[in-house]
Amino acid sequence: MKESKADPKLVDIANQKKEKMAMKTYDLNGFVANFKNEKSMVAEVKIDGEFTLLYINDGDIKFISPSGRVRTDFSLWEEVKKNFGHLKRTTIYGELYVVDENGFAVPYNQALLVLRNPTKENENRIFFSVFDIDQINGKIIEDDYNIVYSTIVEMFNNPIDKKKDYKYIHAAPGRFCGNIECVEDLWKQWVVGKKQEGLVVHVGDKAYKVKETFPVDAVVIGITKGLSEARDELGAVLVAFMDKDGNFIQASKVGTGFTKEMRKEWYEWAMKNKVEGPNTKFIWVNPERIIEIKAEQYYKSKGDAYKFTGKNYSLLDNEGNWDTITFRKPVFVRIRLDKRVSPENLRLEQIPESELILKGNHVTFLPSNFWYGELITDIESNDNKIDNVFITNNIKYVYEIGTKKLINASLSKSFWTAMSYMNGEILLISNNPLIEEQSGPKDYWKPDKVQHNKITTKDFKATPYYAVFTKTKKYFADKVIEAYVFKNEEGDIYLKIGDVKYNIIGSNIKGYEPKNPETIIIKKNEYYKNGLNEMQIWEYYQKVKKEMLPQFADRNVGLVKQVDGKMIFQRKDQDKYIVVNSESYDKYNNGRTVEWHPILEAEESFGFVDIDPQDKVEFEFTKKTTKDLHDFLSKKYKITEVRFSGSRGFHIYFQLNKRHNVDKTREETKKLLIEFIGNNSRLTLGLAKPNQIRLDITTLHRMGSLRALYSLHKKTGLVCDQVNPAGILAVKKDNYKIDK
Repeated sequence: MKESKADPKLVDIANQKKEKMAMKTYDLNGFVANFKNEKSMVAEVKIDGEFTLLYINDGDIKFISPSGRVRTDFSLWEEVKKNFGHLKRTTIYGELYVVDENGFAVPYNQALLVLRNPTKENENRIFFSVFDIDQINGKIIEDDYNIVYSTIVEMFNNPIDKKKDYKYIHAAPGRFCGNIECVEDLWKQWVVGKKQEGLVVHVGDKAYKVKETFPVDAVVIGITKGLSEARDELGAVLVAFMDKDGNFIQASKVGTGFTKEMRKEWYEWAMKNKVEGPNTKFIWVNPERIIEIKAEQYYKSKGDAYKFTGKNYSLLDNEGNWDTITFRKPVFVRIRLDKRVSPENLRLEQIPESELILKGNHVTFLPSNFWYGELITDIESNDNKIDNVFITNNIKYVYEIGTKKLINASLSKSFWTAMSYMNGEILLISNNPLIEEQSGPKDYWKPDKVQHNKITTKDFKATPYYAVFTKTKKYFADKVIEAYVFKNEEGDIYLKIGDVKYNIIGSNIKGYEPKNPETIIIKKNEYYKNGLNEMQIWEYYQKVKKEMLPQFADRNVGLVKQVDGKMIFQRKDQDKYIVVNSESYDKYNNGRTVEWHPILEAEESFGFVDIDPQDKVEFEFTKKTTKDLHDFLSKKYKITEVRFSGSRGFHIYFQLNKRHNVDKTREETKKLLIEFIGNNSRLTLGLAKPNQIRLDITTLHRMGSLRALYSLHKKTGLVCDQVNPAGILAVKKDNYKIDK
């Protein structure tokens, strides 16, 4: 194996990706409690290795660590060069890990001994588990992780399901999970059975680590000496988090978990890295060592904050009054050589429920669990009746916000005290006449002075009506969990208790006209010299509403929409899968929704192939390939539709004789496509070269999708529309503009 230093630009790419992937952590019980009703997840095994960028560009192949170390010329590298060396501008991310004689991944600290000092004998123990891809041949992979993981599995194969085509590189072992039991099974198989580090579970556009403990990363900014008889060794380390401005927020001292040898090494390191500090209580050191810590509990505290100039620490204003989180019974686990000191890696938010902890004033045990009951309406109490009060059989206390009157007087804590425990996920109802009469902090509750970061989510503008509270065993004795009725801008009224939301009154949704009609959503291109703006997109989808709605009946829908100048794929709206009917269509047709995707179920009565040509493929060749494939598939299936994709290719849909598992349909279709491709070097099922067509079936899985009929394409603005099979060769792209 050869080692060298990487191009700084590539090192930045690796570190930016690593920091972007920072995620919340649960133990298994906490994850199950919070996601037990989730129906669509991708669960992967988190192998304990070194985060690594695999960069490929026309034969230039490098494994790059966040520290800038480049590894080449070893068995894994040779395998990648042989099979993927032809790719251009390709960035792949994974864990570089080491196995023992039984083929199991060794702990990270043991792996480092091999990765830092490779020999010819042990380089065959180095493997690469792929968990993300940004681009292939310069083509950006969509943010939807279902598509990302499908692409990874098609490219490298999943060791859970298939015989590996390659010896050293593979997809991160994982599953598309339709229920929480699937995640639990993966945990039993790999974490319990094979002693792996944990799982990473993707839910919508977020990802969560699931581990046996809650590890926290913090940077060491100082040390104390040992006891009098051992003054030349470490007593404890002083650790800190970082805020977004790069200041160091003091957390706790950590004194356990170090062996005697470690204490001597730490002391020697501190002596070599001493800097000036604001006091003599600690030996202050350069903030360069990040450590992983385990703790039994986390709780809010007040502490100091420091600015580091490169030579010394200076105490910031507001001495002793900075909000921080400290630990109960912290234990040193390891030094994190794979992380650099940055606000992204050392933020307070890495701790589960950090927002909730900082808003409270007491210890919280992690994670919290909620219990729910049946919905009951019209609760009447004493001389007060509050309209539309909804509670469950676990709700104990109801407050009227306007008067602060406790409906059930047995709650020991006042409403205003309880308010301090809100976790920022509360949704509230607007237009409350009692707001002006209440005797609490008026500015906090007035509609024009709502502090959204404290009491509403970013998608809602509202003020409170009343609150309902319940106790939960996972919090200290008087901890309360909130449940609220809320109303959004479209007029939907719901009840939310913890993470569960009930529709109460129904919809009163009005048609939406774009607020920024002239804003360009689809950039100018060869088909639209000025691009397409919000109003043009909105008007088009209003015209085809009647034709589009039947495609969305009895299934969830995904939307490609522009948010903050970027296209995103959205499956959920306020924690519920998107369902499109006549009313909600008007809500989602807002001028910024560009594509509509019917979502596949576990079983379907049809299949499809996406004919996806690359940049240098002539359109005439694409049309001929589509016609030939149509004729070929017609020998086995009834072809129901051929559609122009709205971009460069086509979609072919075929009918099955009954509803069939989509994974099996994909495997059967793959066999047929292999037969169709034969020796044709310009066709492929895998990654395509610039002059190849990919016959893509990676989205043919549960929760996969293709663009709906009459949907626009996000880049071209052309319409995905039906094509007469007999006229495939005569198709002209200009005929699929919205004004045709």
